[in-house]
Amino acid sequence: MSASSKYWKLVRIDAAEDGGGYKLQLLPTAQAFFGAHFPEWISCQVQPPASVQRELLKLAQTHSRSEADGFKAELCLRCYISHPILQACRRRAQLFGPGHGFTYRDLLPFVLNDDGKPLRGAFVPFSVEILSSFSTERQGALAQWVDLRVRRNPELNQFLLECGLRISSDWALLNRANPKEFDGIDRALIEVFHLVYRHDRPQQHRQGMRQKCFDPTDAQLQAMLQALRERQVWMHSAHSLLNQLKQLAYRLRREDIWGRRGFPLTEPLETTDPDTGETRLKEIPAQTSTNDPEATERSELQAFCYEQLLHCLDQGIRDGIGDRVQTLKQRPRYAHLAHQVKPALRLLYFESKSQGQIAAHLGMTNQSQVSRILNPKELLTSIRQRTLEALLNRILERIRDLKLTAFPVLPDYLKNLMHQVGVFVDEHVFAAALTEINTSRNRSMDSLYAQHLRQILHEQEMNSAA
Repeated sequence: MSASSKYWKLVRIDAAEDGGGYKLQLLPTAQAFFGAHFPEWISCQVQPPASVQRELLKLAQTHSRSEADGFKAELCLRCYISHPILQACRRRAQLFGPGHGFTYRDLLPFVLNDDGKPLRGAFVPFSVEILSSFSTERQGALAQWVDLRVRRNPELNQFLLECGLRISSDWALLNRANPKEFDGIDRALIEVFHLVYRHDRPQQHRQGMRQKCFDPTDAQLQAMLQALRERQVWMHSAHSLLNQLKQLAYRLRREDIWGRRGFPLTEPLETTDPDTGETRLKEIPAQTSTNDPEATERSELQAFCYEQLLHCLDQGIRDGIGDRVQTLKQRPRYAHLAHQVKPALRLLYFESKSQGQIAAHLGMTNQSQVSRILNPKELLTSIRQRTLEALLNRILERIRDLKLTAFPVLPDYLKNLMHQVGVFVDEHVFAAALTEINTSRNRSMDSLYAQHLRQILHEQEMNSAA
């Protein structure tokens, strides 16, 4: 399957009970238009560059929808948008569904309502709403904007509220945290937050602000900085303090949901107002900061990190599988089994077979042979390391381009960056993948890692058959 097919295959709801809740509908008009304008990418197995998307956006915005080219370009983008909509629903269900009785199929009707037809009457599909509100200058990556709009969708969030899902804001979490349960800088942060923020809450209540813990004001942040200095904790700016508070709240949120669910969080959370349903991604700055050049650069860097993570993950999977095959070929005892690596991975990640079932299916003498050639944890570790190193190098190049720090970077800066990138890739990809591998019964290989591994295996199978 071509990596460009997202631009002419529309994800639509499928009510069939035996299906996955959705189906891919090929739109010949979109396929022909894409092939005419980007013939070099029509059958390519690698993701088209961002310039293809920008050109489609330009064509869609230049022509009115009544004109053929404008409609066809927009149709390609509507197809594309339907895919990250599906993934956003999957992530939200994976994160909250087990504790609240819903699956991603329950979320799809709220946001996946595009039939690919020309617009008629007053109804506007959600994908068109997303496209109309998108600007590369303001929002950066389209896939990230789609994810944000799904998280902010009022009907979807109302459904989550009806399921009993209420997410506290960062500030509510910090406000009720017990400083005695922490030490070091974390304890100091909570203490000064309580000292300043709690002091001002009664005044907010008197002003009628009872339903929400509002963002700390600049004056409050400055007061917290002073209180930290009195505790011999030094931070160079209010912005740094705000980031530290958000990171601490994020950890509190993970622990809170981990405790309620009984297993670790595998997806990053956003800040949601339970009263309005409005949800904000941490990666996207608030509207008030759009004129701040530094905030814009940080936002661009964060969007860049997520985009590059997926590219690095795909290459890491290709290299990791290839290296596993070559390593086995060089071991006389297992060389004759090297060709079984990919079939074994397909049975594990496409059909969720156990190692005993894989051994029987591939005609191996015992389960230990599968364990030695497959070793999914070892493969996961190898792919994680490759992904981490590649992403770190790309981030360093981006940081240098944006001139966010001096080069060569200081050892402490590099060490801190390596730690943050490690946390980033684990939260987005590898924590969920490890949980899947460690699950012995009724496991479902639906993590981002599993999805990309299946895609790579499918591409390699198609290429070998061609």
